[in-house]
Amino acid sequence: MSSGKILPKVFEKFLPAIEASLQEIFSEKEKNILEKSMAYSALSKGKRVRPVLAMCSYSLFGKKDFETIAKCSCSLELIHSYSLIHDDLPAMDNDDFRRGVLTNHRVFGEAMAILAGDALQTLGLEMLTLYPEGSNFSHKRLKALKIVLSAIGREGMALGQAMDIEEKKEDFKEEALLKMHYLKTGRLIEASILCGAIWAGAKKKELKLLSIFGKSLGILFQLSDDILDEVSTAEKLGKTPGKDKRDKKTTLVSLWGMEKSLQMVEHYLSECLIALSPFGGSAQDMREIARFVAKRDF
Repeated sequence: MSSGKILPKVFEKFLPAIEASLQEIFSEKEKNILEKSMAYSALSKGKRVRPVLAMCSYSLFGKKDFETIAKCSCSLELIHSYSLIHDDLPAMDNDDFRRGVLTNHRVFGEAMAILAGDALQTLGLEMLTLYPEGSNFSHKRLKALKIVLSAIGREGMALGQAMDIEEKKEDFKEEALLKMHYLKTGRLIEASILCGAIWAGAKKKELKLLSIFGKSLGILFQLSDDILDEVSTAEKLGKTPGKDKRDKKTTLVSLWGMEKSLQMVEHYLSECLIALSPFGGSAQDMREIARFVAKRDF
């Protein structure tokens, strides 16, 4: 089983710095069992969409010193990895595969997986308080930290996961389902985009436009995931396809049907591109990522 996908060229600009920073974070030769569990998930072959979005947003404002924000961008990947570990647990979605390999709890056991997720979350937040380094970034560090904390807590990712658990007890209507996906998936995507812009010194009006872009991209990301769950294979997905249908979960595809879902992909992509239009040619990399999310393998 493999999760390999052809990534757009924009990823090539940022992935070297991201992968190097992730390797540095987990570079110790003597790892205890907790660190091994953390590294297993954090270093698995993901697309690194969130740190790439942060760097892409940073470069949107003419910034090219990617090494400056490499570690704080990676903090977003650590937080995302924590959420995947917990999402895969038997008490949550009970998945056996993630990114083409066995899920963390299948390798290290459920208790260690929970602890690894906890530790990855706190490490990611700690890194946001430390990076980018320098007194000139102190206010920006605090602002980015607040955005991420809001995105993953009781009004963000955690609430979205709670809604997902409740959804198994009763079917969701469209409004509630879209809210759940925005909270569970979209908030951290939006936060990643805003963090990069904040580190670059973006103005309030620019942050508002990027927030609109992030909200639409988050829903687009989840919608394309739902479509892939219906039409793709385990080899391409890196995880078990068709699981939502077997678990009788309400998804955007089960709610809308495939034809409307494909139409809504175009709708959310259009919203993304409209939000980026004021940035002109500077946002070309962002547009490329949005189109990639919209057209993944279908």
